[in-house]
Amino acid sequence: MFTDDDCCGPTFSDGGSGGGSSTPSAVQSIQVVIPTAPGVTLSVAMLPAGSTIVDCYDDVTTGYDGALATITVGTPLFPTAFLLAADNTPSVANLYTKRQRTVQAAAEVVQVTRGGAAGTVGAATVLVFYTTPGV
Repeated sequence: MFTDDDCCGPTFSDGGSGGGSSTPSAVQSIQVVIPTAPGVTLSVAMLPAGSTIVDCYDDVTTGYDGALATITVGTPLFPTAFLLAADNTPSVANLYTKRQRTVQAAAEVVQVTRGGAAGTVGAATVLVFYTTPGV
């Protein structure tokens, strides 16, 4: 579970639950839970047009046992925009982070892709942190 202390104390508009919002604040987040099975998971909340992604966390709490497991994070138009497969090792429990300044031109959902073979164990949560125009 992520807390404000996990990210050096930013202010979340939604208490860190990942609900997303277009209300300007210091930092907001969208959370996506990654299933054990391979596939694409989309966030419910959308990244606002003009927002800037400042960090992406991939918190692997239980390593994935499927062969060649991969995790990428982005949007449906650019699935690896925020986190490449080379930026994390899904078979190893760890908190992987990728700081960045990626401008999101259009409003889109966050897309998390869990690639590789099916396995029996694995658990991770992704958080995409962003700022909105006017901040």
